[in-house]
Amino acid sequence: MLESGDRIVDERNRRLVFFGRFAGLAGMIDTLWALGRRLDHEGVPSPFSKVRPAHEYADLESVKREFAGIAAEIRAGGLPPEVQPLVCGFTAYGQVSQGAQEIFGLLPVEWVEPERLPGLARSPHRCYGVVFREEHMVSRTGPAAFDLQEYYRRPDRYRASFFRHAPFLTMLVNGIYWEPRYPRFLTRAQFGELYSKPPRLRVVGDITCDIDGSLACTTRATSPDNPVYVYDPATGETADGVAGNGPVVLAVDFLPCELPVDASRHFSRSLAPFIPGLAGAGLSRPLDQSGLPLELQRATIVHRGKLTESYGYLAGHLRNAG
Repeated sequence: MLESGDRIVDERNRRLVFFGRFAGLAGMIDTLWALGRRLDHEGVPSPFSKVRPAHEYADLESVKREFAGIAAEIRAGGLPPEVQPLVCGFTAYGQVSQGAQEIFGLLPVEWVEPERLPGLARSPHRCYGVVFREEHMVSRTGPAAFDLQEYYRRPDRYRASFFRHAPFLTMLVNGIYWEPRYPRFLTRAQFGELYSKPPRLRVVGDITCDIDGSLACTTRATSPDNPVYVYDPATGETADGVAGNGPVVLAVDFLPCELPVDASRHFSRSLAPFIPGLAGAGLSRPLDQSGLPLELQRATIVHRGKLTESYGYLAGHLRNAG
């Protein structure tokens, strides 16, 4: 029997065991680390030079202590003029985005709406944060107004409109669910336009890590020991590190592992209520007669050597893989 933690859900299909917040936490730490390295490369001293990759911290509390010092430095000494106003954009508003916002919020931050971006004042002692919802990233074709449920059902009726916000961002943290049927938010041509002149956008923290997905700059995944590359929109090529004409892209695809202590504690607490039922289940019996908690029954992929009904569609993938 195999179980998918992502599919341990309640009767309303809400996840009960998940790591999204920790992907967001680690992703934001690494994004700020990448910003510090990029600014170092540009010869621009900044408080972000002190940020370390997430996996180099003992736990989340040690992150918070270090970021408290960085926040104090920003309040006292300010940000370099080259990155004022410093703006971090977050796509979506779920667990991943909330985790990333939690880390960014340890700094002196003013949260603003997307329509305020063109008029933001240069500010040495604060950062700006902006959360983009679907209506900020796509527009309805024709005269009809944006409708979220229609967008989910019929994305072919919508086109990407996110590019209008990109010139105002210093960092973009991507945490939105995406499938190929949805519009791509930033294309290679649009990245090329951004980087045809000195850009504001230094770093893309693509926590979703959808290869060739919503952001054209994410062409491959990375690992914690070599977490970033620069994407050159002129050629579509990438080069490890922070040097080059294009955004620094963070694309680590197993970010929760970078905060192992906190992520493991959270996973244990989330899973603990199901352990007695799992231990007492009669797994030699049919699944619906096993006594396994319903949440685990719904998450079971294979039982007694066969795919369960909910996961029967995987048979085709297994045949193709073979």
